[in-house]
Amino acid sequence: MNDAQKSPIVRRKSTLLYVGKVPVGGDSPITVQSMTNTNTNDVGATVSQINALEKAGADIVRVSVPTMDAAEAFRKIKEQVEVPLIADIHFDYRIALQVAKYGADCLRINPGNIGNEARIRSVVDCARDKNIPIRIGINGGSLEKDIQEKYGEPTPEALLESAMRHVDILDRLNFDMFKISVKASDVLKSLRIRSRGINFIACPTCSRQEFDVIKTVNELEQRLEDITLPMDVSIIGCVVNGPGEALVSTLGVAGGHNKSSFYEGGVRQKERFDNDKIIDQLENKIRARVAMMNEK
Repeated sequence: MNDAQKSPIVRRKSTLLYVGKVPVGGDSPITVQSMTNTNTNDVGATVSQINALEKAGADIVRVSVPTMDAAEAFRKIKEQVEVPLIADIHFDYRIALQVAKYGADCLRINPGNIGNEARIRSVVDCARDKNIPIRIGINGGSLEKDIQEKYGEPTPEALLESAMRHVDILDRLNFDMFKISVKASDVLKSLRIRSRGINFIACPTCSRQEFDVIKTVNELEQRLEDITLPMDVSIIGCVVNGPGEALVSTLGVAGGHNKSSFYEGGVRQKERFDNDKIIDQLENKIRARVAMMNEK
């Protein structure tokens, strides 16, 4: 087939918005975004990683801002980098207002998760005033409780309902400068033709992680190469997505301060893991689960 016979690429029409000086949507080129996994309060390390990401080709970088101290660090980081920064915020609307004041190029929030209508309106009004877009982030591991109960797992319909719930809030407040990210750890399972061994579900890591997620997963993958029994194990560094991922995993860990919550069969257990011993403790639980499944 020659070039003239090839079907044209059709791109869905979308609204153009800007993250800093970078155009997103419309007819603009596809942009590359990455996220830091340093502790945001460590300004030097975070600036260094942002610059490395920009050098590698990232057009936009997302930075987790979980606390007011991190918001102050974000201000210093913003002063030292050129690439546009998205401030990733959960739950606390005051952090969103603060980083907007400090020059965030985009706010990553879920409007329905930051409180009552007055708090949502204050963030939206601030974003409108400073011409800052909002990124709605829908994740299979952090769906609203009622949606989880309704669908049982993060199905495409569940993700869509969650997304539209947040979109409706922004529509009601007459705010249209937003973009939507919808993601799931197991893209809801269409290509799972063959399952063998442990399927580790891990977060990409950010400054919210309470233990070293990447080190934990890498070590467990090496230790547990002998296991062939199919099993989903979620290893999430914080409580934002950890509980949701654990609900649909055989075993799961959600990072907490010093100690992390442990889930089995979607149920949170009384036992908690010491973060500095989490690899050994989780390996023991996985092997015990395998032994129990083999007995059946």
